[in-house]
Amino acid sequence: MTKAEKMTIAIGAGQLLIAFLAILGFGRKLPPSGLTLQMGIVFILIAGGWVCSLYAVYSSLSRPVVPMAKTPASQKWLYTPLKEIYRRKFHNEKVQLDGFHYIDCEFGAGVTFVYDGLKQFTLTNAKPLPDYTWSFQTSNVSIQRLIQFLQQTGMIGGQLIHQPPQWPDKISN
Repeated sequence: MTKAEKMTIAIGAGQLLIAFLAILGFGRKLPPSGLTLQMGIVFILIAGGWVCSLYAVYSSLSRPVVPMAKTPASQKWLYTPLKEIYRRKFHNEKVQLDGFHYIDCEFGAGVTFVYDGLKQFTLTNAKPLPDYTWSFQTSNVSIQRLIQFLQQTGMIGGQLIHQPPQWPDKISN
């Protein structure tokens, strides 16, 4: 449990204690009729805040932890510097995305983006030219399925070129 979660629980417990003390009339005499409507409302509000705090802590503890940045392979994927390409125009050619950062580049007719998900990539200020048409090529089945989903739902256009995965002859350890 993190320090913030412990603090949330402590604050919630303090709120509940204050609500109970207010109901019991700590420091003053209760009216002859017992609890007042105002005291009941205050208790319900404070108890509700406490329940919400506990639920927030519970939901933060039950969330799955994404191990992306904890493995050596993912550390390498995330933090390997990208090769930067500046102010270039692309027409009728394949543009490799894995490991590249395209800055102020323009993309025209017949561009095929190639991405296998082996390294990250970035496009900064990418500009489509008026004759811009594109296709997407990958050997990564997960990326193929994502592109197909985006096309079928109308989120993107373009063409997906199926490229079978390239399997190594030997698996190295």
